[in-house]
Amino acid sequence: MFAQIFRAVGASVLVITGGIGVFLAYQSIPTLRHYGLGFFTTRDWNPGSDVIGIAAVLVSTVVIALVALVIAFPLALATACYITEYAPPRLRATLIAAVDLMAAIPSIVYGLWGGLDAPGGGLSGGQQQRLCIARSMAIKPRVLLMDEPCSALDPTSTRVIEETMKYLAEEVTIVIVTHDMQQAARVSDQTAFFLASHNTPGAIVEYGDTVAMFQNPQDSRTYDYVNGRFG
Repeated sequence: MFAQIFRAVGASVLVITGGIGVFLAYQSIPTLRHYGLGFFTTRDWNPGSDVIGIAAVLVSTVVIALVALVIAFPLALATACYITEYAPPRLRATLIAAVDLMAAIPSIVYGLWGGLDAPGGGLSGGQQQRLCIARSMAIKPRVLLMDEPCSALDPTSTRVIEETMKYLAEEVTIVIVTHDMQQAARVSDQTAFFLASHNTPGAIVEYGDTVAMFQNPQDSRTYDYVNGRFG
């Protein structure tokens, strides 16, 4: 059943992609009729003078594609084969993290590049959080407080923020406030459970190693909370 579903999804992607190609080709017919083959050989783009050509863009696009085929694709394939098949287990995790980091940095740079002059409020939620972290790290703090850093973020942005926290934890102490128990278990080394009773300020109920807190809490209130009996 799953194989049939995957085949149907794959076929749908091909049909949609082909349909987009047919649509674009159909829309280009009037332009090609007007300019003829000169549309592909002219380097100027001056609609006011009725002179339009894509030669400059076409050449650069072909060159970039050739570079990707000749250099990037074999290198990426060889790297993937080495990491999955030949890399020692201890080295594999580091290499995977390095590849993820190299993939993330360009997306962050290019994602922010177009909005350098725009207010931060115009960025997406994940981009705003990354921008806040970058601005905080610029003053080289010893302690970084994050209050619900992944609140209202999608899973992909949450993963990026959590990976950033793990990376920065080697340089700075990070204190994170969160109601997401799964997140606390994923990213923290030490966990403190705060609880506020009726009309009284909150206090620390239990503090200790994260694994011990979630698997073998010493206080019954901590046990009830991490097992979903309240909260």
